[in-house]
Amino acid sequence: SHRSFLDPVVIGCALRRRIHYFARSSLWEIAPIRWTLELFGGIPVDREKPQASTISHTISVLRDGRCLLMFPEGTRTRDGRLGRFRDGPALVARRAQVPVVPVYLVDTEGAWPRGARLPVPGRGKVQVIFGPAMYSNPLLPARQQDDDLSQRIAAWLSQTERLILGPEKT
Repeated sequence: SHRSFLDPVVIGCALRRRIHYFARSSLWEIAPIRWTLELFGGIPVDREKPQASTISHTISVLRDGRCLLMFPEGTRTRDGRLGRFRDGPALVARRAQVPVVPVYLVDTEGAWPRGARLPVPGRGKVQVIFGPAMYSNPLLPARQQDDDLSQRIAAWLSQTERLILGPEKT
């Protein structure tokens, strides 16, 4: 789940390569943030009305062999738990014919808490856990491929979350 503004940096460092990632388009209105996002591979996206050109650009990024980070919830978590998935990652992976590698982050929200202007040095014991590469099932119809892949990603993330955080309190 997307826990902190620090997440793309942490994942990029763990991969040791440049990654591209989505960020809400309103962040491009603030010059210093826009420059930072562009420097570090940000792709603006309107979360309410995603544009077809954004999807096309994303697919070309992947087909060029570059790395793309997508948070399936589309926004940061408020409680540290997985949120409701959107279908973007599975749809893009299917169209680009690339695998999805799920990533579970631990305690990036401790290192840069929601509401803090900057990261807090010395806070949070950050961990990055990479899952297995997961592919769309080409034997299924397109929409079912997306649903199936999303369910497998969610299952891996949920299982990893339970191992790290314990069962969710109801």
